[in-house]
Amino acid sequence: YKLVYYYRYDEWELFDLVDDPEDQNNLYGEPGFEDITRDLKQRLAGLREQYAVPAEDPPVPWYHGPLIRLVEWLLSLR
Repeated sequence: YKLVYYYRYDEWELFDLVDDPEDQNNLYGEPGFEDITRDLKQRLAGLREQYAVPAEDPPVPWYHGPLIRLVEWLLSLR
């Protein structure tokens, strides 16, 4: 499994690397994946501590969200 956290959006994703190697099906929050999610979050917390990652994530520039979403939308029109 792979757990991804997008701090800029405060969003999580969880993928099954065996059954979904292209990361197409986000399992985060789905029933039956609570234990896996909890385990991976604990591992992530341990790695953050091990590598002395600051407890607070860096601030997100005010324009980041709207700008990125606009670019994503424009790219989807292709």
